[in-house]
Amino acid sequence: MYPLAAFNPDEPVTEERIRDFRKQSDAYLEEARTSEYAEAIRKLDMLQMASIAGFDFTWGRWVLAYDQPGKVEADEIKEETHLAPHLKKAMDNTRTELNIVSPYFVPGTNFTDYLVGLVKSGVRVRILTNSLAANDVSLVHAGYKRYREALISGGVELYEFKPIKHAGPEKKKDKKKWTGSSRASLHGKYFGFDQDYVFIGSFNLDARSVALNTELGVYFESPEYATIIAQRFDQLAMIKAYRVLLTDEGEMEWLTLENGKEVRFDTEPEAGFWKRFSTDFLSIFVPESQL
Repeated sequence: MYPLAAFNPDEPVTEERIRDFRKQSDAYLEEARTSEYAEAIRKLDMLQMASIAGFDFTWGRWVLAYDQPGKVEADEIKEETHLAPHLKKAMDNTRTELNIVSPYFVPGTNFTDYLVGLVKSGVRVRILTNSLAANDVSLVHAGYKRYREALISGGVELYEFKPIKHAGPEKKKDKKKWTGSSRASLHGKYFGFDQDYVFIGSFNLDARSVALNTELGVYFESPEYATIIAQRFDQLAMIKAYRVLLTDEGEMEWLTLENGKEVRFDTEPEAGFWKRFSTDFLSIFVPESQL
């Protein structure tokens, strides 16, 4: 796509310019056809199936949850206009295990207290979000990092996703299970409840998704897929991500497995000094309502 500003109305459209444009567009198309993304699409199992009957379905009840487009004008967050309260109800019903994958995670004080409360009631809470090195929006990380200590102290298991290039020996085999469109970051958004129910959609656990963006997703019954999410945490979290912990002295540390051995970091892994410094600075005053 080209912006209108790219075309000068004072310059005539000549045959030479048309030929140049066609060469550029043909080159772009050829680049897209030979890209890693196109190759991955060609290898999808679904393309080899003769009909929809070839898909391995699991059947279950489901609900489409979505924000009303006019939510930004609402005076309060409520079920009639917002998706978030519906997710909250699902979390309220969780009894044993809550697994959250959210690329942008800025819980705020109230939701941090809520998650810690779930842990105190006996629910295992695990969260996977982007590390500073993998996050493509440092402002979001600046807002999120304010709550790490409270979450960890309260018993929440917190994992930060590694950039793909450092995501361990299984990356080519398993990256489609943990990532979205970017080669650098985590983009999937899904929650598993008690290994019985799953929510998949566009919703991030941050203020923008709650109050500003128009989000949607599907909440459905599937012990099979909810169990897979839990198993992926068990099998891959320590390889694909850093477990964020507190030392006995109360300092933050990041623990991961590399080639089967534990590796610990005492600063944000894979992030340079300036990125760490600027993110720390932004965390002092960044407005969470815009994250």
